[in-house]
Amino acid sequence: MRDVMKFWLDLGCDGFRVDMASSLVKESQRDGEAALRELWGDYHAWLKRNYPQAVLIAEWSNPSKAHGLFI
Repeated sequence: MRDVMKFWLDLGCDGFRVDMASSLVKESQRDGEAALRELWGDYHAWLKRNYPQAVLIAEWSNPSKAHGLFI
């Protein structure tokens, strides 16, 4: 996914709307949320390190769980 993001960012894209952000990891009640935080935290850190002007905007049905992942 980073290669795809890099391609578009290098062409001048300002960021991405992340649809279905919570569905990228199959959730087992206990580890699903931690895995999502790790996944999106990693992408967010990579984005801020390499493209500090770019943004990720989450489309997420549970704002309380999304808080902090995309800021």
